[in-house]
Amino acid sequence: MASLMRAVRFHKIGDINNLTVDLIPLPIRQPNELLIKINASAVNPSDYKNVEGLFPFTTTPRVPGRDFC
Repeated sequence: MASLMRAVRFHKIGDINNLTVDLIPLPIRQPNELLIKINASAVNPSDYKNVEGLFPFTTTPRVPGRDFC
């Protein structure tokens, strides 16, 4: 069984309340890549706009988050 991780995602566009916490498979690290555990992430304006549907090419499900530590 693959290892799982928690991820905040949205499955449909339109409202910030569409964010859910899901269990998804842990990504498999490829050669010359790093796998980094994120402990905290901020929601910045581009994330909010993405969830709201203001970016025309957004696909779902999607994990928002560009600022993390």
